[in-house]
Amino acid sequence: MRASRLLVVGLALFAVAGAWWAGAPRGAGPGPRPVVRGKVPGVVIVCLDTLRADATEGPEGAAALPSLHAFARGATRFPGALAACSWTGPSVATLLTGLVPWNHGIFEVTSGTRLAASVPTLATVLREAGWSTAAVTGGGWLSEGCGLPPGFDQYDADFDDLAPAASVARWQARRPLDRPFLLFLHSYAPHDPYGDKRAGAEGRCDPATTAAGQATAARFAAPKDDADPASLAAYLETYYGLPCERHGFERALGGARLAAIQQAARGAIDGAWRALPDGEGLVARLRARYHGPGLAYVETRLRATLEALAALPPETVVVVCSDHGEAFGEHGPLYHGRFLHPELVRALLVVRAPGWPAGEVAGTVGLVDVVPTLLEVCGVPSGGRAFDGSSFAALARGASRDDRPV
Repeated sequence: MRASRLLVVGLALFAVAGAWWAGAPRGAGPGPRPVVRGKVPGVVIVCLDTLRADATEGPEGAAALPSLHAFARGATRFPGALAACSWTGPSVATLLTGLVPWNHGIFEVTSGTRLAASVPTLATVLREAGWSTAAVTGGGWLSEGCGLPPGFDQYDADFDDLAPAASVARWQARRPLDRPFLLFLHSYAPHDPYGDKRAGAEGRCDPATTAAGQATAARFAAPKDDADPASLAAYLETYYGLPCERHGFERALGGARLAAIQQAARGAIDGAWRALPDGEGLVARLRARYHGPGLAYVETRLRATLEALAALPPETVVVVCSDHGEAFGEHGPLYHGRFLHPELVRALLVVRAPGWPAGEVAGTVGLVDVVPTLLEVCGVPSGGRAFDGSSFAALARGASRDDRPV
């Protein structure tokens, strides 16, 4: 009798196992991998797009960005940090892959530019180790179609449209609290137009400033107007330096006309601005807008972001960086993306990690080194993957203390 019962139980278990196998998705594998908890509860990367490293330095930088300097006083600072490129796509891809552009594949500014699915990111490696991964970006080159989302459990592209606290709260509500985490936050706050970029969309612009932008647009009624030096100068100041005027300018033009004007202005951006009426004054005003209202807007967004992150465990690794800088004629060109001058490839890099001393680390490191560094700090193996960068964790731990502001 007992043998019969055991046979019945065995057959029942076999039937249950068979039913499960039949219903299991093919290729599902053996199930979730054990979580590699490593040495820290999580990692946050805050990337400020187009923030010049030298704009954060010295007394003027401290006055313009007090929240950054308060954070940096308790962190490790890398004043010799370099970006891999001078525009967002390849530079952020390098930051998140540990590969140089010709190895991760993003280097051309085209509508089809995206990271290949075969290229692993920091999020890929950490997710394979059982970590939860999330990104909230400012869109644009880091929108849903950029190729980065597959490495992330959550991927939103509305960070600049929401209050930072709302983005962080949404992430907190979604993430599993029993697993270590990666959170990548990216903002275009320093990017042109320099200042409060949400004012136009939120109806906070003075009607007179919007009308001024529309008046500038009226100067480009026909294609022949695109070569007029005075109109090009007005366009550069409106489009790059004045958010509310730019709002009116863009509303008054169709996409095709705007693209044509941008192309017509390329020579001036690449250095021919000197031939424009009051070219020196134009560039001085753009520089003042970047360092004045532009950095004030960055400070507002960064302060709110750091405050929203303050509730995370104190051992959380926090990286604050930029992806590239901005040019104001120091070597000829304005803007960014086409040249590799120092003002364009110097990057802000400040890291707060357990056991790392506060102070400056002399020498050169790159954004390409961030992934291998973070994996070492987290105690997570790379899974046999090779990187173009190398960890600077040992260099950081040996940094001499320096209480000077960044």
